[in-house]
Amino acid sequence: MLKLLALISYGSNWLVHLQKLNPPTTGLPGNETIDNHKNHKESGQLMKIRLFYSTLAALAFSSVHASAPEGFTTICTLDESCAVETSTLVAFGHEDTFSYRTLSGNFVCNGSTFGIAGKTNPAATCMTLDSAALTSSSSSSSSGVSNPGNEVATGLLPTGLYAIVSRSSGKALAIAEGSSADGALLVQEDFSAEPHQLWRIEDLGNGYHSITAHHSNKTMDLQDFTNKDGVKLQQNPWMNSWDQHWVIQKLNGGYFRINARQSNQTLDVYEMNRKNGGPVCLWTYWGGDNQQWRILPVGAPINSPKPTTP
Repeated sequence: MLKLLALISYGSNWLVHLQKLNPPTTGLPGNETIDNHKNHKESGQLMKIRLFYSTLAALAFSSVHASAPEGFTTICTLDESCAVETSTLVAFGHEDTFSYRTLSGNFVCNGSTFGIAGKTNPAATCMTLDSAALTSSSSSSSSGVSNPGNEVATGLLPTGLYAIVSRSSGKALAIAEGSSADGALLVQEDFSAEPHQLWRIEDLGNGYHSITAHHSNKTMDLQDFTNKDGVKLQQNPWMNSWDQHWVIQKLNGGYFRINARQSNQTLDVYEMNRKNGGPVCLWTYWGGDNQQWRILPVGAPINSPKPTTP
């Protein structure tokens, strides 16, 4: 991105220099035909140059520009005081890369609250999930019957870095205590954009994804190679095994279910726990809020290598 912006800047400066070296000629008597031909030729060259660099600028703009997060609605504007309920996921930004934090009580809607250094877009706002989006998702089923008709599509997520947030608790998927050890368990925590709360999701093809902890470069898999409800999840080095392959299916309202290829069970907050450190496991899908996740792109750099097949 920096190289692209530098190229655009260089090209713009070079264009201005070219215009100074070749100002439009006024044309003297007897030389109008020559001057007009020269002006026409130079104008065509300048037009091509302008088109080339405007195209580069558009590419640079589109690569950093993103739409507002789906299902969120504004609650306050920049530098205003806000108040939210306990452990509420809040988005901050304006038509660009959004930042997220789990907040509670009173806070100020500004970059400092969300860990952003430097200037902030004056149109930035703070947003929470829209109640209409919440009710449009599949309702929790007390009968334990899944609602497969709610599934829209698979493979919609491009490879990138994401926060994975539970619908039922508003807390983010994380590695317990930020451990980098093999076998460290997955839990839920208030989201603060720490590296152990960020996940690189990579499209493996054929509808499967890997989900890798950003801080450790270790991949989410099962504690035991089993299809029993309640099996815990952990991180381990990438082996390209079926218990490290995940199917991500979009639901209504901007939520996703995340299924294990090995058992077709779903990522689940155990017993709808709402506490920090609450365990995350696999369970047969029944449509509960604790089995639905919001997958949010984040702006942190991806420094760790992608998983490779051994």
